[in-house]
Amino acid sequence: MYNKKQLKLYFLLTFIFGLYFSQDYGIPWDEKWHRNKGKETVAYIAKTFKLDQILSIREDIPELDIKIGGYGSFFDVICTISEKVFSVNNKREAYLLRHKINFSIYFLGVYLIYLFSKELFKNRYIGFLTSMFYFLHPRLFAHGFYNGKDSIAQALVACALYPMLMVYKHKEVKWPIISGLIMGIAITTRIPITYLPFLFLLLILLKFYNSERYDLRKNIQTSLIFITVLIASIYSFWPILWASPILSLKTIFLNMSYHQWGGTNFYLGEHIKATELPWHYLPTWISITTPIMYIILFFTGLITFLINFKKNSIDEKLFQSFMLFGFLCPLAIIIGIGSVLYDAWRHLFFIYPFMVYFMSLGFLKIYELVKNKWRFRQSKLIFLLSFIVFCEPVYKILSLHPNQNVYFNSLAGKNPIVKFEGDYWALSMRQGLEWILENDKRDLIRIDSPLNIAKMNQSIIDRNQVQRLRFVTNPTTAYMDPLTYEDSQFGKPDYFLTNFREEWGKDVILKNKKYFPYINEIYSVQVDDMKILSIFKYK
Repeated sequence: MYNKKQLKLYFLLTFIFGLYFSQDYGIPWDEKWHRNKGKETVAYIAKTFKLDQILSIREDIPELDIKIGGYGSFFDVICTISEKVFSVNNKREAYLLRHKINFSIYFLGVYLIYLFSKELFKNRYIGFLTSMFYFLHPRLFAHGFYNGKDSIAQALVACALYPMLMVYKHKEVKWPIISGLIMGIAITTRIPITYLPFLFLLLILLKFYNSERYDLRKNIQTSLIFITVLIASIYSFWPILWASPILSLKTIFLNMSYHQWGGTNFYLGEHIKATELPWHYLPTWISITTPIMYIILFFTGLITFLINFKKNSIDEKLFQSFMLFGFLCPLAIIIGIGSVLYDAWRHLFFIYPFMVYFMSLGFLKIYELVKNKWRFRQSKLIFLLSFIVFCEPVYKILSLHPNQNVYFNSLAGKNPIVKFEGDYWALSMRQGLEWILENDKRDLIRIDSPLNIAKMNQSIIDRNQVQRLRFVTNPTTAYMDPLTYEDSQFGKPDYFLTNFREEWGKDVILKNKKYFPYINEIYSVQVDDMKILSIFKYK
């Protein structure tokens, strides 16, 4: 249906447009922390190899430490080095560059998924279709521009599937090297991905064991190459391990096992402690934030796999089972041990590459059923089914821009924000600040927000404009008496911005309360029927 040149041109143009639109997104809650972590890691690497003087590493950069589970800094290091290479000298350009790099790695996953699916199905269009399932997921699409951990982990798993398939098909020795390298980096990005190498080694073992020409020597050779490169990759791209690998790994896994977050998740209209989430938390979030046609095709593909399991060849059985368990294992483990989760299902974005495989299986099955019942030309039928499947997600990506991160499907209800978390990372604060700067021409404007979260988006505002903003520092705004509020560092604020993350913000929506400072609303950011940001003017 499409020739090779047309597909390459499509991928190239899509990548260029993505880089252009990457400038539209705000700064998520923890991106500043990640940028600082990149600086710390680069400083540590430079000092370890005695390059700190050559690279002009500042002395005031803190020592590298095991923080937040000790996750690696692959993406953050790339961004820090890129800032130096491109001589970035202000925060706005630094964050815009980060978003371009984030999208570049994410889009690499899109292309590798295409190669993987094309090789697996021996069909260029099915490869393209699978890559579109991967790329045109509105919520994950947005995260692909600024989420330097979850989306990068997702992209790395997507990139690893192609070389893993090559290993499975007995291709050249370079493939276990490449797959081990990528998988090691993925593990340093999201530690739970540790399950995947074990699953892959089991696949290789079963593959060789069930082969008509069982070659023990080749099986051992392939496995050893993969394991060696995997370990070397984890060690190389996880600098915190360099001084004491065993002790550091033990500390990291202990931190991860006993990680406790004192916050709550707004789920099904209630604030539930992160340590007490019900088993259906993850399945529900995946179901309400994935396009409904994708869900239908996923289950169609899953049922097709189960029905055809007996009559499939041993190779098909093994690899399809690998894809199924690649999706199921993390869900089962996390639900089984009751892991701490927050911010929807972003911690498990890396299972999505396995889901899109079954979506493609489902698409093929429906295509066969329609083709056998009605006489359609092949090209027209494929176009018709593709239009039905991708119409809604493409429309939402375009219409919600740049707020695709709060995409919900119709299963979430008419106004999902009354039951589920909305803009939990406060990216819409950028839109709020830019609206204020455009509509208030004063030289000095005082901004207030819960926990001062609006301040983090000042770094991506135009430098000539952001100088007009001052951010108050008191974190308990909602409980302040307006008569005593002038004790703030910069005096009485002019505007109050909220993304309704906190409990008192939810009360405004759920109960329509009107109390300080939730009065005199002058602007809001609407996404479908949801209000994800409001600006209130102080009187």
